[in-house]
Amino acid sequence: MIDVILKKIKEEGKQGWNLYRDYYDLLTFEDLVVLNDKLDELFPNQNHFNEQVIKGYFDQLVSEELFVLELGCHVGNLAKTMLREYSNVTRWTGLDISKSVIKRTIVRDIRYFSFHLETWFFETKLPIFNVFISTHTLEHMRLTEVFKCLKHVDPVTYMILEIPLSKNRWYNYGGTHILDANKDTLKRIFTELGYDCKNEVGDLLIFLEKKKET
Repeated sequence: MIDVILKKIKEEGKQGWNLYRDYYDLLTFEDLVVLNDKLDELFPNQNHFNEQVIKGYFDQLVSEELFVLELGCHVGNLAKTMLREYSNVTRWTGLDISKSVIKRTIVRDIRYFSFHLETWFFETKLPIFNVFISTHTLEHMRLTEVFKCLKHVDPVTYMILEIPLSKNRWYNYGGTHILDANKDTLKRIFTELGYDCKNEVGDLLIFLEKKKET
């Protein structure tokens, strides 16, 4: 099925991406690893984040020692930027489903560690961390999978999430986005998990803090 999807993406573009969305639920984790490695060969420049806004969030945490966990780290562009500017980051751990992007890491900092996922993120043993960050990654999952990921990192103190949203279920979108959820749905999940919104921008770049127990 992976070869069929890739062939259709190369030959027909949008219809190939739609085929991926149609068959997503039949793909195994191993299928997705292979697909992401193949897509990395075709489209190597896939690291996206709003640097200015995220720096603004990190500026609010300069008095704290930070242990960052990033899901969807790609080659480490975000980590490289933040580690260069924020000395209070003690360790940054990056995880990605693609083996090939981990091999291509650009970060040369002793505080940075990156690994490819060997199973679903929500089944992965995690290091100690107090900041969870994920940019342009969760939209590549079903809402049920996003919820499992957020439950898996709860009760992390801070979350920084950048999640593009769609009103048409990503039909004819040229990429592997599949998340069928609006901002209100995601914010209800954050509230249910006990997080307050410290700041948000657009659809959707959000800075969350775990509510303190009283």
